[in-house]
Amino acid sequence: MYRVWRRLGKYSLLLIVGALSALIWANVSPTTYHALIDYSFWQSAPIGAVDVSSAEPPSHQLSLHFLINDVLMALAGKEVWEAVALKGGALRGKKALTPLIATAGGMLGPAFVYLSGAAVIGKMALLARGWAIPTATDIAFPIWSVA
Repeated sequence: MYRVWRRLGKYSLLLIVGALSALIWANVSPTTYHALIDYSFWQSAPIGAVDVSSAEPPSHQLSLHFLINDVLMALAGKEVWEAVALKGGALRGKKALTPLIATAGGMLGPAFVYLSGAAVIGKMALLARGWAIPTATDIAFPIWSVA
């Protein structure tokens, strides 16, 4: 079992399988997907999204959505920063070139494809501002491989 987990971690298969599973689930049954992701499992937590929907004073609601978007992505960014910027970082000099190119491609490629598609269907004026959505989703894979 140890070898299976090591192989999955080494090749980021858990990230890919998780992303594909979430993508399918969110499109097949968005109600149940959002019910799980947005379920607040800690009311009045010390950290979390601020709940302003009630008449009471705002409080923090800790959910899976907050943990993934705000906590785990901040940790991933910290790991990348340390690997690239610190003197003893794992990605110094030539070692940093491949992940940095992958990161640039992960941002520029989806934006180009999105904008090209918008131009081909003749809806550039309407859709031009949406380029950041495919960019943000695709950038997670190169960043994860660096971290």
